[in-house]
Amino acid sequence: MAKSIYTQGEWQSKSSGSWVPFLDYDLTVLRNKVDDKKVKETQYKIGGNIGYFYNWVLGKNVNMSPYLALGLGGKFSTYRDAQEDNSRVNAQYLTLRMEGGLHVGYNTDRFLFGGKMNFSAYTYNQTKNQAVENNNMYGLLYIGYRFAPPRVVKNTYDKIQKKIPVL
Repeated sequence: MAKSIYTQGEWQSKSSGSWVPFLDYDLTVLRNKVDDKKVKETQYKIGGNIGYFYNWVLGKNVNMSPYLALGLGGKFSTYRDAQEDNSRVNAQYLTLRMEGGLHVGYNTDRFLFGGKMNFSAYTYNQTKNQAVENNNMYGLLYIGYRFAPPRVVKNTYDKIQKKIPVL
């Protein structure tokens, strides 16, 4: 582990996967004008999830990592009712969530590049007969270069490695 922190150049050499529990959260602030009145809504989502993450090593420097996760959580919303008496309205909802993605990357000791495509979807019942679904898809392309670590990090790592050769 210390070597991977020091070099930022360690990567998995055998394909394998893991079940991973995780928490997610999201804060959204919506602002609008309704009948010349400023309206603001604050939404906060939090959830617990379990997902399967797999790292498939395709070659010495190439990997592909698909994942899929399911979760359950809550959405908390606060706003002022501009249509009526400007009273504060609080709402809480139980949310169901699913997300997944595919990451593909290429690594060498100094150079790296790749891309990822992810999706997330969640749903909740706003009223007894009205469900809300929110689906997002996004991608990312990246390219990078690993510089040598700062001298102080290298010296510290070398001292630790002399005392603990396994690192």
